[in-house]
Amino acid sequence: MSMVRITTVVDHTRHDGTSKRLVAQRMSTAGEGGELLASLTLCHGIGSQVPRYWYYVGQVAFASQDIPLYRHDRMLVLGNDLIGADELAEIAAHPSAKVGSHVWQALIQTALHTFSTSSQSRVILELPGRQEEGQSPFWRGLGRHFCPIDPRDVRERFGEHWSAHVAALLPQQPVLVSLLSEEAQSALQAVDDSLLDLQRALMQSGFRWCRHVSIHDGGPVYEHEAGPAREGQQAKLRAHDSDTADGYWLIRADHSTDLWIVEATYADGALGVPPEAVRLIGDEVVHALRLSETPT
Repeated sequence: MSMVRITTVVDHTRHDGTSKRLVAQRMSTAGEGGELLASLTLCHGIGSQVPRYWYYVGQVAFASQDIPLYRHDRMLVLGNDLIGADELAEIAAHPSAKVGSHVWQALIQTALHTFSTSSQSRVILELPGRQEEGQSPFWRGLGRHFCPIDPRDVRERFGEHWSAHVAALLPQQPVLVSLLSEEAQSALQAVDDSLLDLQRALMQSGFRWCRHVSIHDGGPVYEHEAGPAREGQQAKLRAHDSDTADGYWLIRADHSTDLWIVEATYADGALGVPPEAVRLIGDEVVHALRLSETPT
């Protein structure tokens, strides 16, 4: 049975204030750091200093009783609707690592608990959109006609405030989606295949698409709408030699700020975990939250 540790790293480099980065790392049975799996950054009150931009995906209807004609279309409206939200940002997964949805779900739940203790703002996550040969079909079909510079180059130059510079060159009027190329339309709200597990974890954690997409690749923006973060329970850790487990659990001991993802079996107020988990975490009562995905 593998174990994953989630640690918190404080990031002082962002312009919008101090942020925390959550890092998931697979651990060896000896407790030594091993393979880096995934990470994300917690950002508070985004766009409070420099505006952030997204496209809102709305609906428009065209009707004429004389012809007769009735049709409807989607339209993109450039705006700042999500300013002030807390964000799970800078999503990263190690290229060679297999990151299951349970790891993403653990990172998301950890972030939600962190936000709930410090802020009442809504929480969003902007999923990267579909890429083809290193380029975004959505950007090719819309953005590049108004901004000849690759948005990745703008991001490298201006950092987290890049969208304000790109948005200044984009259409300020609503854009009918049907006017875009077919490949751009198909990329709207589509997610890069490498992050489908993350998308599933978002849905399991109470996130829903909030009808916004990113301006550079059309990736969907998800918002947490299920109320407070899920609450766990108290459980006693016990060494369990069996290779069978009934689920993945996110656990935290009172003496540590680190969290652990462990395959475990729950019964009678106790979590049966591998012996190495007891050695690393301790034989004590922990706070435990069951994740949705079942080990295979």
